[in-house]
Amino acid sequence: MTAADLRRSSRRPRAARWSIARVSPGAVARRLVALAALVSGPALAQSGASCGRLADVEDAYFDARFEEATRLIGPCLDDADAGVEARERAYALLGNVRLSLQDEAGAREAIEALLRLRPDYRPDPDRQRPTFVALVEDVRGQVGRTPEVLDVPGPLDLVVGAEPVRVPLASYVRDPDGTALVYSAASRDEAVAEAQVDGRYLVVRPVGTGETVVAVEAQDASGLSAGFEVAVAVGRARESRERPFLVAGAAALVVVVALLLNASD
Repeated sequence: MTAADLRRSSRRPRAARWSIARVSPGAVARRLVALAALVSGPALAQSGASCGRLADVEDAYFDARFEEATRLIGPCLDDADAGVEARERAYALLGNVRLSLQDEAGAREAIEALLRLRPDYRPDPDRQRPTFVALVEDVRGQVGRTPEVLDVPGPLDLVVGAEPVRVPLASYVRDPDGTALVYSAASRDEAVAEAQVDGRYLVVRPVGTGETVVAVEAQDASGLSAGFEVAVAVGRARESRERPFLVAGAAALVVVVALLLNASD
């Protein structure tokens, strides 16, 4: 931890120097959802804010420049290339900023997004304000848990022209909250095998020779998902040209045995 980090950890945000008008919960939620749209606004374009400048967000937060902190956080929340740690830090900062603005609904939205990103997130009570720590635990009890992959099916060895194979997906994924899961599946190479979902079953139909991978995803009602991949190999049926010779050989053997028995009599 750098000296700057130590200074930030020991600082507390100043009291806000303005008042906040009361708004309805719906308006608050809409306002928080609209925060991401700010990243394309002229204010952010001029500031050149990026996810790598979260230290500037912290400085704005500790100096009670909460609206500025909100604008600076925007790019990180929408940055698809930002790492999990950076986005986790950004959502935690946003939750604290919204609390400072007396916007509990907005803080809950930020914390919910944080817990969906990192279900195991635990705020440091020595560095985070008590109200934020308490709100994280309160929201945690309301946010659903991510579906769990229990196991992965073994490779499927199929034959061109054979009947489709059905795999029971409930044996491999479960929702810890007990809610129903919606499954989807896609084959990386449909010229080799096609994949679809029939209720709670994965159906794989062999098409042509080769190898492919079928990706399966299970999603709960809140949008949390988990998935796995199944390796698929498709070959041609082995033509058993030896079978007529085997049948003829067996018949000849029966005749020889019969002759031997007659001779012994």
